[in-house]
Amino acid sequence: MAFADGQLDAARVARIERHLRDHPQDAERVARWREQNAALKAVLDPLLDEPAPARLRGTLEQARHGGGGWRMAAAAIVLLAAGTAAGWGLRGLAGPEAAPPMVAASPAGEALRAHAVYAVEVRHPVEVGADAEAHLVAWLSKRLGAKLSAPDLSDRGFRLIGGRLLPAASGAAAMFMYEDAAGRRVSIHAVRRHGDGRTAFRFIRRGKWRGFAWRDPDMAYAVIGDIDRPTLKALALKAHDALG
Repeated sequence: MAFADGQLDAARVARIERHLRDHPQDAERVARWREQNAALKAVLDPLLDEPAPARLRGTLEQARHGGGGWRMAAAAIVLLAAGTAAGWGLRGLAGPEAAPPMVAASPAGEALRAHAVYAVEVRHPVEVGADAEAHLVAWLSKRLGAKLSAPDLSDRGFRLIGGRLLPAASGAAAMFMYEDAAGRRVSIHAVRRHGDGRTAFRFIRRGKWRGFAWRDPDMAYAVIGDIDRPTLKALALKAHDALG
């Protein structure tokens, strides 16, 4: 497990790697541990960008001003942690492709779920095709109440095939779908997020789908696809610059 977590020195890493080459069952076990680590990171990382829940802020304020409030704060934090762990432990009940609860509730989670649904569609991946790009952008901008654009990713080998309007926890979200010559699809998602400030890129994942998400002061964005991580990050950087 220390090997899977990257906590060993080079000599021990080399010894374990030799063992794994000769013992594929152990190698598979290590791969599963690493996948679990990535899934836990995807679940918990979004919490770093969120304020303390409203139900806890009063308790934490009491703790800050002394008295017995610290006991209540400690109990609240323990209960919150227990709820998080319980949600992770029950993830299998919804099937292997279900998004963890906290990821699904975030804009990044919504983007992952939407891409998983529409990227595999053969005939109807989008509502409005790229031949009506101006109409598509104007329509989605009006529905979200924000000026949107469909970034040009053609220099990276991906052409716009269209987009659609999506439901979101905040009301509505926009999706722009792209495809390369090999038929691989990538989507860009945008949703209004009032007053959240900016955040740097963070890697997100659900099953085989992966992506990069970030936030501007009033918007949250994500670029999702089933492609290698360096290419996906390059596309996300290109989209970030275009969406400015």
